Amino acid sequence: MIRFFSNRWFQVILLCSLLAGAIGMRFADPKGVVRMRHIAFDYYNKFMPRTPGDNVLIVDIDEESLQRFGQWPWPRTEIARIPDLLTDMGARAVAFDMVFSEPDRTSPDFILNYLRDVKIAPESRQMIEDLPTNDEYFAARLRQNGKSVTGFVWTQQETQRFPIRKAKIFNTGYKPAPERFIRSVDNFATSLPILSEAAAGNGSFGMSPEQDGLIRRVPLVVGQRLDGGRVDILPSLSLEAIRVAEGKKIIKLRSFSEPTEDGFGITSIQIGDYKIPTDSDGNLWVHYAGHRPEIYVPAWKVFFKDIDPEKVKDKIVLVGTSAIGLLDLRSTPLDPIVPGVEVHSEIIDQILNGQFLQRPDFLDGAEILFTAAISFFVIVIAPFIAPMALALLIITLIGAGFIGSIYSYQHLGFLIDPLYPAMTITMIFILSSILTNLRSESERRMIKNAFGHYISKDLMNELTSDPDKLQLGGEQRELSVMFADVRNFTTISEAMTPEALIQMMNDFLTPMTTIVMEERGTVDKYMGD
Repeated sequence: MIRFFSNRWFQVILLCSLLAGAIGMRFADPKGVVRMRHIAFDYYNKFMPRTPGDNVLIVDIDEESLQRFGQWPWPRTEIARIPDLLTDMGARAVAFDMVFSEPDRTSPDFILNYLRDVKIAPESRQMIEDLPTNDEYFAARLRQNGKSVTGFVWTQQETQRFPIRKAKIFNTGYKPAPERFIRSVDNFATSLPILSEAAAGNGSFGMSPEQDGLIRRVPLVVGQRLDGGRVDILPSLSLEAIRVAEGKKIIKLRSFSEPTEDGFGITSIQIGDYKIPTDSDGNLWVHYAGHRPEIYVPAWKVFFKDIDPEKVKDKIVLVGTSAIGLLDLRSTPLDPIVPGVEVHSEIIDQILNGQFLQRPDFLDGAEILFTAAISFFVIVIAPFIAPMALALLIITLIGAGFIGSIYSYQHLGFLIDPLYPAMTITMIFILSSILTNLRSESERRMIKNAFGHYISKDLMNELTSDPDKLQLGGEQRELSVMFADVRNFTTISEAMTPEALIQMMNDFLTPMTTIVMEERGTVDKYMGD
């Protein structure tokens, strides 16, 4: 069995089969492989976070604001003040990371309904009925403000709500079919139509964590399924905030339904001069800068105008919440718990700064090719190079892969996986070394068993270190050949007991053999009666 496993061709076939399996697993890309790749990207982001810009501000409905103004939701007449106050301070756009899905229950009509059993003078009742609802008032303020963005999110529950698209989205790619790549859903939780219609923009703030619960990619577009199999493409809250801030009407989406030199699927999204690279499904890899308390302003300070207008001027402002009770907390590679609104702020800031992370289609092929080439190189040269030298070579190549991956992340924004190639190459190297040592040990054992009693120790070491010297055909040399015979051995042996004969032969053959071995000679055979 050992001899079978030590066969060189068997080893080559076995290692190539294992390499093919590893490459096949990389093509299949199961969850474990994806998770390992994400771990590498997470550590890159932790040790090399994005340098933040000064483009975004978060108005935070925090615990202190809830204590000052009461439980959420606040009256819409109060919320309507937020975009007006912020734009007066110079905000470029104000986006609400929340849904106003139900009518305001503090509206006059609701209050009048609560007081239906209370006697109210007809004139007073009519006066209350003639007042606009809080939602009508909020919508009027949004329309007049002209820089506000409302939000919606997909849901598993049937809602019969349909988001209102404010932006015009065009595909500039070849054979346009972007709807086949993006995430498409049937149901959304939306703000009241009267509010979405009045706002300058309306975008999705939905985000789906990876298998481990971390937010790494966020969809910049999402699809709404319509009757007849049609899909309406809707922008994200981040895109809408930038579009409104830039005063644009159009979002350009570039996609290819067939593989091209420019990529496959959705490759980029553009607003004005901002071109955003995406994955094929229209997701953006979020390049995190990390939690920044300085970009947060408590909502109560906005109401009381207890804020320096310079802090708001020329910023895109997101209105969200960090209050634990409102359940908008997320996990990122840099922070285990962070308000969801901060993820949107990271997206907006990196887009405006042009600090992107991307993983183009060709990187998968490049990683697989690198893995296959180095591993096959190891399989071929392992029998002909010392294990320590090969180990140093492998460490150098794997190290070069890590350095190249880090450089690409830092300077090009490319996400290159260094772990799976390194693990595959290391596995092939270890198994190749084990099988090579097994074969070498088998050859040494065979040589020792065949010649150990007949040749000198020095020559034995020489043969075991280089078994190729035992090839058939030998080599031509001038040799001295000695034949030694014991005269009258038959007569002598017949006259001696077996014990005495053995002792005599040992006394003769041992010193004779020792002399031959000392001179690196070879004992061809012992023969006699």
